[in-house]
Amino acid sequence: MPEHNAETSTKPVAWITGSGAPRVGQTIARHFAQCGYRIVLHANRSVEQAEQCAEQLRLSGTETLVISGLLEDEKFANASVQQIVHRFGRLDVLVNSAAVWDWKSLEETTAGDIRRQFEINTLGTFLCSQAAGL
Repeated sequence: MPEHNAETSTKPVAWITGSGAPRVGQTIARHFAQCGYRIVLHANRSVEQAEQCAEQLRLSGTETLVISGLLEDEKFANASVQQIVHRFGRLDVLVNSAAVWDWKSLEETTAGDIRRQFEINTLGTFLCSQAAGL
């Protein structure tokens, strides 16, 4: 873990879920970085893209951490918050940007599709919010 000077350790920390792929989450992360935040990127399948974004942010002087995991996993959120606090000493902002949306016609949509979307989009948001809030 890199050592932080007093000035750096007072900078706020933002955790943006769903910020691995170059979509909305990364745009939000880049904005927070421009505002002086240290950044925690989250990815599930797009870890390589998250690492590329993290490297770009680091080159611009932003301390960045990449975490990877399934948001709907009850242990993931708590472990992530612990990792963030261990690394940065704090967590100031959580942006729940991760979501899945698999467009299908009504006839093609199954109960399993809805369960998957609920678990990631709703339960995952709750679990991360709960862990960050506590």
